[in-house]
Amino acid sequence: MLTFALTVLLSAAPSARQLVDDAQKAYAKGDYSEAARLLEAASKQDPSGRILFNLARALEKANEVEKAIVIYETYLDRPDAELQAMKRARKALAALYRLKPAAAKEEPKPAVVEPPPPPPEEKPVTPTPVEPVKEVVAPPPVVVTPVVEPAPRPLRIAGIVGLISGGVVAGVGVGLGLWTQGTATQARASLDPTLKPQLVSQTLQRATFTDVAWVTAAGLIVTGAVLFLVDVFTR
Repeated sequence: MLTFALTVLLSAAPSARQLVDDAQKAYAKGDYSEAARLLEAASKQDPSGRILFNLARALEKANEVEKAIVIYETYLDRPDAELQAMKRARKALAALYRLKPAAAKEEPKPAVVEPPPPPPEEKPVTPTPVEPVKEVVAPPPVVVTPVVEPAPRPLRIAGIVGLISGGVVAGVGVGLGLWTQGTATQARASLDPTLKPQLVSQTLQRATFTDVAWVTAAGLIVTGAVLFLVDVFTR
């Protein structure tokens, strides 16, 4: 059985806090319908994302397929939805969609056969006068002057490639840094004893990837700049 983790915000009203505590006890006893009823009442007083997510889980356990699908979909659209909870919600939705009864097939409507349109009236064809063929004069031959291409400059090309590659890797480093910062924020805010260690581990891994990206980007940019300057000053 999945751990029924409920965390109440400090700003929640006392009545909502009591409803959540009672719902946690009912869930632990296996009374999922009662837990869903209590959580639904609590969400009206404290409409936080975590209460909504756990309401969907209680409805799922109570075999309330239609209601659970609606609540899961509503949670995924919320701006305060958490990454791990969103993954679990999508996984639960995939299973619930398979349990949802298929819609009745509509009976095909009989095809309406329209009468064919009347044939168009035939109009007399007027012959088109034929113009005499004009003599085509060939244009004078075009003299093509060969274009001498400049000799390739491998150092400059390698320097430019290094600079561009370094810029791309630096952009990846920025994205990884933002990703790491978001995971660290979730880890600090989480009070879930199961989810928090996972978020901390993910933060450390993504921080390592970010450092590698920045070191690689710096090496490529410095190498590219050196090769470019060597080409400029040796010509």
